[in-house]
Amino acid sequence: MERTDAAQPISITLDGSNYILWAQAMTSFLKGKKLWRIITGDVIKPVKAPEENQSKYEERLEDWDSTNHQVVTWIRNTSVTSISLQFGRFQNQNASAKGIWDFLKDRYQTTSLSHQYQLLSQLDRMRQEPEQSINGFLSQIYAIWDQISLSEPSWTSTTDAALFAAYRDQQRLIQFLMALTTDFEPVRASLLHRNPLPTLDQAISELLSEETRLGTLKSQRLDSAFAVHRPHDVQPPQSSGPPPQTPGSCTYCHSLSHELLRCPVRTCKHCHKTRPGHYQSDCWKNPNKHYQYKSNIASRPAAAATEDSDSPDSALTPQFSMTDVEAIIQQVLAKSSTSHSTALSVTLGTSSWFFDSACCNHMTSDPTIFSSISSTSHTPSIHTADGLHMPVTHIGHASTSHISLPDTYLIPALTLNLISVGQLCELGLTMIFSSSG
Repeated sequence: MERTDAAQPISITLDGSNYILWAQAMTSFLKGKKLWRIITGDVIKPVKAPEENQSKYEERLEDWDSTNHQVVTWIRNTSVTSISLQFGRFQNQNASAKGIWDFLKDRYQTTSLSHQYQLLSQLDRMRQEPEQSINGFLSQIYAIWDQISLSEPSWTSTTDAALFAAYRDQQRLIQFLMALTTDFEPVRASLLHRNPLPTLDQAISELLSEETRLGTLKSQRLDSAFAVHRPHDVQPPQSSGPPPQTPGSCTYCHSLSHELLRCPVRTCKHCHKTRPGHYQSDCWKNPNKHYQYKSNIASRPAAAATEDSDSPDSALTPQFSMTDVEAIIQQVLAKSSTSHSTALSVTLGTSSWFFDSACCNHMTSDPTIFSSISSTSHTPSIHTADGLHMPVTHIGHASTSHISLPDTYLIPALTLNLISVGQLCELGLTMIFSSSG
């Protein structure tokens, strides 16, 4: 036996809360040493046979006692002091490693209803952190799944067991996808729209590939003919807000380090929000906003570039990544390339999406494409050029296998799926449309 095995055979130290992980690691170690039968009770303390020589019996007893205390030592060395001090009762001549193992199992392997409630509540609250890797998040969620599995029923029928295993895998897939960040929304939507659904392992493989792709794209400069970053030293296209200023001449706080639009302490007089990049004239609470929008719908040219758009929930709504924007534009342009109309043209139907420079928000009439949706009463009615008023009933995240749009309005009376150029410009993009496409 190696010295390192006697000191610390596994890297996990039992503290009570991590019993499942500790038991899994210790089980593998003992099986590797061919000592697991000591724990199961298949190898018990020897009993002297009627005709057995006394010295032979004592030799067998010594061998068993040595092996038994090896296992006891390993269990003690991989437990915190407050737990190992409770093993004294098992140190008499009739004690065994199996007795200590059973004691720990009864004490810390909890399957009560209150424990299940705690685990399911914890699972429901779990969310992947913005910079957390897929594998890092998997290790956390599997720790919960393994504890929940202890309370699952045992199946005598192999057919029933296989059916339940498939059902459990599907439920775990849904739970895992629900907890991912919005960076994986396109892949998540694609996985959920497949029939039959992929297994959890298949989905994880695809998500790991997407994670690698996103990491590669983040290190590259986005270069697109239709959506580009606007450099900080270049003035934005003219909008309905105040005219651009000379850099370093904020007229609100009189600081020389930034412009008015980027002032961190400037407060909007309409919505009272304090944040840079917000034009008061474009504020959704501006009483003149609705009139301006109605006028824009009727008279604004299709090739205009919209710079700013604001909504009451914009600060709480997840935004696009640059990768998402590039993918959206490529998808829409690809679907429009077979038609004589431009990317801004509109035709009847609900299967295609169209760019609209006068559209205040992404909007659709199809409720089935939302991966998450909530009712709203804070959004204004949409005014069309012919004077119609169309109410917004819900807002959410529209997702299909081809496109993913957060902060999208559901308008039942609408006959088109529209992508707001203004919302894209809020990301710091400049949308350029030309006659050549």
